[in-house]
Amino acid sequence: MQDTPLTVFAPGAWNRSSAYDNFRNLLSHRDIRSLAVDHLSNGADPPNQGLSEDSHRFHQVILDLADQGNRLVLVGHSYGGMVISTAAAGLGLEERSKAGKPGGVIVLVYMAAFVAERGKNLRDLIGGRLWSWMLTDGNYVRLDPNVDLIQDVPDASKAKHMFPHICLPAFLEPATQEPWHTIPSVYIVCEDDEALPSSIQYSMIKSLVNPRVFRLRSGHSPFLSMPMETADILEEVCK
Repeated sequence: MQDTPLTVFAPGAWNRSSAYDNFRNLLSHRDIRSLAVDHLSNGADPPNQGLSEDSHRFHQVILDLADQGNRLVLVGHSYGGMVISTAAAGLGLEERSKAGKPGGVIVLVYMAAFVAERGKNLRDLIGGRLWSWMLTDGNYVRLDPNVDLIQDVPDASKAKHMFPHICLPAFLEPATQEPWHTIPSVYIVCEDDEALPSSIQYSMIKSLVNPRVFRLRSGHSPFLSMPMETADILEEVCK
């Protein structure tokens, strides 16, 4: 069993895993091991990948890490919350320990993220239709370039680590798992979020079982806009 937990990031829609490079470097200086995993649905062409493919890929990554004896902290940002919920099923540390297996997930961290109860999809959680700044063309979903959803992030960082589109099935496939019943959970509320309003974040927290809740006066991507404060939270979570 590894001495320190390993934090694994599931990015949001349109986000590349490289968006976490600077933040992960900051974490490493706090002796927090981490990695970030790209989603298949981000940038896929043809746009035929969705939540099931993303979750399967993420599940395989964290299963391998658990089998190596790692205690895992899963951090889902935005759409990534849907991914960690499906991928973590059956991989909780306590459940694996009882089965005589090493490693496992010790906590689920939802960072301004979607928490979907079984049978609901992301579109359901935002009122049953995609928002106006989500521009659809067949199964391509692109961001409206005239809308700034991460208002507190420096301009130089805004488009640097973005895919041009995400596949529509990522928003339409329903959640199949509710791992927070057996794995502890954390929610990081971003109070100034213009992409996923805090009112919706608070409504989704109600689905979790006795979660720890942290609040940041941040926009949608606190690992970019408030990295020190976000690192403080993860450092607390990883203790």
